Amino acid sequence: MKCKVCDIEMVIGQAIKPTTVEDVLYVMPEPYIDNDNLEIIDVWKCPTCGHSEFIEQIEMNIKYMVKDKQVTFLYYRENELWYTTECGFEFPVPINDVGTGYMNAQDKAILYMRWIRKHLALIDDAKAET
Repeated sequence: MKCKVCDIEMVIGQAIKPTTVEDVLYVMPEPYIDNDNLEIIDVWKCPTCGHSEFIEQIEMNIKYMVKDKQVTFLYYRENELWYTTECGFEFPVPINDVGTGYMNAQDKAILYMRWIRKHLALIDDAKAET
């Protein structure tokens, strides 16, 4: 997804959820955002200008994350290989899932869709519990 403002590839980021649709138009909407009504949400975020777009449904965007894209190895921690997609989504690959297979530093994202989907489900479950 490209930024509407500066035409740079957007990444998954976070923003404060507006309390109403009208809040998007104002810098300081009333009622003012405070600890009682503050909610952080995942959004598409431009790394250059900071412009944000709502993520309608992350499952729909898994195709965006993997179609004709690459994943890149980040680090190893606690029996998991951590990778990132080109859009900035980080996910683990458990070592015991790899077996005797090879894991490349960069690879086709579609080959990692299984682990991306698992991590998205884990994030959704955690959000549902709160």
